[in-house]
Amino acid sequence: MANQKPRSIIWKLGLPLIALQLLAGIFVAFFLGTSVRQELLVQADNRLEQLSGSVLSQMDAGDSVEQLDLPGDVRLTVVDVGGKVRLETDRPLEVMDENLNFRPEIETAIKDGKGRSTRYSRTLDREMIYVAIAFKPVDADLFVVRLALSLDEVTHPFSYIPLIILILTFFIVLLTVLLLFWMQRSMVGQMKDMGQLARGIGSDAPNSTSARLLVRRVSAEFSRLAARIVRVNVNVRSRLDEAEQSQAETQGILASMSNGVIALDTDRRVLTMNPAATRMFGLLGRDIRGRLLEETVRDPGLLSAITDGMDEGRILYRELELETLGGRTVEVAIEPLYGGVSLTMNGVLIILNETTRLRRLERIRKDFAANVSHELRTPLTAIRGYIELLDQSVNDEKGMERLKVVERNAERLNAIIEDLLTLSRLESDEGDSTSLQIESILTDSLLQGVASLCQQQAEAAGISVNVESTEGLTLECNRHLIDQALINLLENAIRYSEPGTMVTLSSRLTGRGELELSVRDQGSGIAMEHLSRLFERFYRVDAGRSREQGGTGLGLSIVKHIALIHGGQAGVESQVGSGSTFFITLPQASQLESNEA
Repeated sequence: MANQKPRSIIWKLGLPLIALQLLAGIFVAFFLGTSVRQELLVQADNRLEQLSGSVLSQMDAGDSVEQLDLPGDVRLTVVDVGGKVRLETDRPLEVMDENLNFRPEIETAIKDGKGRSTRYSRTLDREMIYVAIAFKPVDADLFVVRLALSLDEVTHPFSYIPLIILILTFFIVLLTVLLLFWMQRSMVGQMKDMGQLARGIGSDAPNSTSARLLVRRVSAEFSRLAARIVRVNVNVRSRLDEAEQSQAETQGILASMSNGVIALDTDRRVLTMNPAATRMFGLLGRDIRGRLLEETVRDPGLLSAITDGMDEGRILYRELELETLGGRTVEVAIEPLYGGVSLTMNGVLIILNETTRLRRLERIRKDFAANVSHELRTPLTAIRGYIELLDQSVNDEKGMERLKVVERNAERLNAIIEDLLTLSRLESDEGDSTSLQIESILTDSLLQGVASLCQQQAEAAGISVNVESTEGLTLECNRHLIDQALINLLENAIRYSEPGTMVTLSSRLTGRGELELSVRDQGSGIAMEHLSRLFERFYRVDAGRSREQGGTGLGLSIVKHIALIHGGQAGVESQVGSGSTFFITLPQASQLESNEA
């Protein structure tokens, strides 16, 4: 079916109005014509009745027909009781019917004394109005006097009223049509002006002088719409300016970033790629918007990571050695892009941070720490051997004190070397946890074992150790490493607690199903500014006191790396004067069903 052209609202309303005017004109012409005709008939009937009374009075007085006072348009007929015409003013008696008693008005008059009718007269060949009255003179027979008027003569003066009304109706309809045409042209012109204003939305056109004059020129029905268009344009222009400024800022930020940024849609087509990314993949000067990423970047590792990120629908971090970059190391963050109210994923944002130099420096640092630690073991072993020899040959008290100082520092240096070697070993295993020997351990057994290992140190410091563990909790971990981490935390808590206080070892399941192992003391607490750096190597809140108590400054760093190797994390909560809680959160936890019951 072909699309019909939409009709103008003017004609949608105007055509019914024209039809209504025509119907109203026809109805008024018919009604008024009928009403006037009826009124004229009534008036003519009354006139004839009055004339009949006058005629009877004159005849009763003995006046002859020639002496009767009758208007020239009135016809007089006198009929005897036998129906024979005795007197006729308009026609010779010879042409009249022999018996008129069968005329409706005469028949009614003989019967009731008076009769009326409006009918066609064959004698006069026209419509007539008749009034007949029966009259019986003294000592004479009954006769009927009939008066008649021509219907055309009665109604002719007013017969043009319906025609005049119809002509007026025609002129009204014509005027209405012309008015509708004028209104349509005016409305079309004003709608063009509105369209001109609307087309200028987003530019300065609706705010120009000509636009303001146009708003004043339109009719009242469109003035509010025009003013609204101007206001909408102001808002749109403001938002466009903000969007352009925001886009310029975003483009400036992306252009100045040293990290590569790539935005893809769900079909893996490039939405945008900042200069750092184009330089990284050698795409400077090429227009790659809308192209598939596989057409420009052919690195299986990166493409596989993007696929995993889009499938998982969450932030994904990977560190890759990209073949297309000559084996350089890149840290890749893949984050979903959401849009719309429903927050459906419209693509992914890929952030590339080259870490080649950083990883090389880390390897150098690890190798240096491991090599130095190994190299220092030999001279340190020699120093400790000579200390033992000197201990047998030095007899004076001051010499023994000096020798004890050397021995303590040698022991401290040995502890530092052992911790450095431990850290190096942990860092080498951090990226590959498959080399760990994992076993399932009950946490209450784990905590009881750690507490017993540190019991002697706690008693010497006047500290009581309490174990709080949920029965049935199991942990998949390397027993030796977790023991070492908890022992480090427990020894620190004992070392920095006041005599007579309590240190609590506890385990619990978190709301996310992870296992939290914690050590809580009642010491003096740690200030907020130190908490974020506690797990750094050699960081000390009170360096002097820590050295006096034999700390190496590497224990918490070792705890952190042990947690990372197991896929967990280490943390601390503390307030000055309220003690501290150090904890390890590990993901491989479960609870035995028998103990849950």
